Amino acid sequence: MAQGYWGQSEETKETFRAHLADTGEGPFLRTGDLGFLKDGELFVTGRLKDLIIIHGQNHYPQDIELTVERAVGFVKANGCAAASITVDGEERLVIAMEANRELTRKIKAVRKQQAPSPNEHNEQSAKAREELDRTVANLAHRVREAVAREHEISLYALAFVEPRAFPLTSSGKVRRRACRALFLEEKDKPLFFWHEHDETGEAEEMPDDDNLSVLSYLGEHAPMLDRARQRIHDCLVAYLRQAEHLGVDRIDYNRSFTSLGIDFLGVATIREELEKAFETKLSVDAIQEFDTVNKLAAHIGSANEAGKTDEDTIIVWLVAKTAKLAGISPKKINTGRSFAYYGLNSLAMVGLSGELSKWLDKPVATTLAYDYPTIDAMARHVTDKILTLEFTHGKQDGTQLPDLIPIPRQDNIPLSFAEHRYWLYQTSNPDSRLFNIPLWFRFTGKLDVGVLEQSFNEIIRRHEILRTTFPVVDGSPVQSISPVSHVNLTVKDLQELSEEKQSNEVKRLTDEEIQHRPFDLARGPLFRVTLMRLEEESHILLICAHHIILDAWSLEILLKELASLYTAGLSGNPPPLLPLPIQYADYAVWQHRVLTPEVRETKLDYWRQWLAKGEPPPLELPTDRQRLATVGPADTVHYRLPSKLVEGLKVLSRESGSTLFVTIVTALTVVLYRYSGCRDIVIGSPFDNRSRPELEQMIGIIGTTLLLRFNIGDNPRFSDVLHQARQTVQDAMANQDLPFEEMTKILQPEHQYSSPLFRVLISFLPMALTEELVLPDVTMKSIPLDLVETRRDLYLIMWEKKTPSESFLQGWWRYRKDLFDEETVRKIMESFQAILKTIVTEPEKLVDELSMW
Repeated sequence: MAQGYWGQSEETKETFRAHLADTGEGPFLRTGDLGFLKDGELFVTGRLKDLIIIHGQNHYPQDIELTVERAVGFVKANGCAAASITVDGEERLVIAMEANRELTRKIKAVRKQQAPSPNEHNEQSAKAREELDRTVANLAHRVREAVAREHEISLYALAFVEPRAFPLTSSGKVRRRACRALFLEEKDKPLFFWHEHDETGEAEEMPDDDNLSVLSYLGEHAPMLDRARQRIHDCLVAYLRQAEHLGVDRIDYNRSFTSLGIDFLGVATIREELEKAFETKLSVDAIQEFDTVNKLAAHIGSANEAGKTDEDTIIVWLVAKTAKLAGISPKKINTGRSFAYYGLNSLAMVGLSGELSKWLDKPVATTLAYDYPTIDAMARHVTDKILTLEFTHGKQDGTQLPDLIPIPRQDNIPLSFAEHRYWLYQTSNPDSRLFNIPLWFRFTGKLDVGVLEQSFNEIIRRHEILRTTFPVVDGSPVQSISPVSHVNLTVKDLQELSEEKQSNEVKRLTDEEIQHRPFDLARGPLFRVTLMRLEEESHILLICAHHIILDAWSLEILLKELASLYTAGLSGNPPPLLPLPIQYADYAVWQHRVLTPEVRETKLDYWRQWLAKGEPPPLELPTDRQRLATVGPADTVHYRLPSKLVEGLKVLSRESGSTLFVTIVTALTVVLYRYSGCRDIVIGSPFDNRSRPELEQMIGIIGTTLLLRFNIGDNPRFSDVLHQARQTVQDAMANQDLPFEEMTKILQPEHQYSSPLFRVLISFLPMALTEELVLPDVTMKSIPLDLVETRRDLYLIMWEKKTPSESFLQGWWRYRKDLFDEETVRKIMESFQAILKTIVTEPEKLVDELSMW
């Protein structure tokens, strides 16, 4: 629209500083408006300062307001405003809306009857108030449910404003700051307030201690724990009588063991009796931590004659945990409503699965809350599938996994299985860049370089793995953790260069960092940061790390911590992050304790059955050149799946009982079959196994690669292949805790590192790696960078992208350019999208008849 002030070069240089993130085009004036381009037209949707950020996710107020308008019929355009306020240090969603005449009449009638004398019209006033409460509660319920369903956030409060008094500008636009002030200031009071306590009440508030509060509630409310409580009670009474304490016949289930005079030696004695009673191992620390009958009963759990936890007990646990996460009373939890209804976002739902896994002491998929989105559905699935499967096929000797706790730092800490795999390859190929992970970010706005450096150094201090190297001691690699390590953020100043020279220098510096600086695993550092300044308010940040110290989930953690620390650093506040319960070295030692040679041998049974079907043939896609090596140079083709198609795929996934990932990987399998003629196809997929809550915020490689083997058969319907794929993914996830390198020993014993087990990979990236982060006075946007080398013929990478107007999938196809021309890959990509479009409307069609064009 404009690129400067007429005839005023100095003022133009000072004000017009913004450049487009993808092309570098500019300079432009940064107006602070939000919007999008469609069909060559610019749509302005709001202001950057209006953006709502809750749990690290960006939400556009216009989207939420539109949701409210649809949920509440009387709200007209520009008749409501969404904003956020800080409550107990956390951002919460509030909505102001214009009341209609009927609601206004009810509110004023209640006010009139309550004044001036509180003793007059008692009965009439109570009825009016009851009617008003019902009306408001119904409205709040509709708004809360719609917002939770469409945006996965919980509504904190509503403010109803009198008609014609709603804060608007002279042109009729919503004044969101004024609406937000209704919740913060006293001078402009609205007609009526509703907040979540009006629905949840203050009764039965959960205690502050998250774990103990859930166990206390469970101990009191789970009927299946009655026998466990009685056993613990009997052990305590017997001990107290034997120890000649005050004679007792009955102990309050909520009374602490300390108050009964039971000291450390007493706990040790009780432990022996409890282990006999429950036929399980218990630690003294556990008894001291869960120091009442109710808490200890919930911690130990109970088993019926079939050896599985009762479904009702799981429901009670999930109710308590969901209530704790939502900050409401367990009495207000409806087990048939979705977790999203109660405001649980993606991270909270992953954490819920992890906590459930820890409590049951059994592996639970991190996607469980997505696949079974209500308490009833999840409890039924866990009882009927996971626990039954574990009892039938798992160990039945009552042994439990060792605790994942910090260990003393010794001289020779072993590598985890994944670390050892990357170490083996890198030391065998010291000049390889195959496992170099580059990240490229553009900062637009006023960047404080000193605070950015300080933030990186705090992350390195928090996470030992970022200051770990891998020297060889007595012939074996070990983890060596440096007590101190710093990033010196040197700024490469490119401001004096022309735009063309800037672009060339950025490419040169990037290529030098990624292609010509291989990592020395023994000496380090394995985490490098470079900052390039293009203009005063335009910077490029290049992060390069070796895969041995982090994975995709780790990168998401790193970015969120960087945003949090940078924001706190600017304001001079202390780091807002909680201490990590464990470090990666603790996990590596724990992994070796869990996956002993005997256990690994047992877990190989599934993969031996996998091989019993016959060794899968190599996937031979039609290439443009002959295959001469196992590793080749990489290139990419970008793509985007439109929102209408994505919504259709989600509907198909729900109706078929699968997930969006399963549907997409099935379509990819069909494409590979149609191009290669191969019916027995193996596809790899990275999987992050952070089912334990201790691992959720820890940087380090925890995941593995799922091997998904599909058999197309004799021209089946797509729906049949989709059903098979759902079971294939479930089986692979159920057996994913065996390290990938252990699988290769049996699946590919002669060529573990020279020939890949699969030639096609598919991956969904975490949202934080692809979204723009809005920081104080600056935005941080990820720009995808190509890897230098790849072992895979094709690597399909995708993520979901949300804008004010739509939600779609985008990503890229990474390919080996020594095998394929770009035109060939684009043709495969177009076939893939054509098949996706066909299956949305015709899932029963035969795979050989699915349209490829």
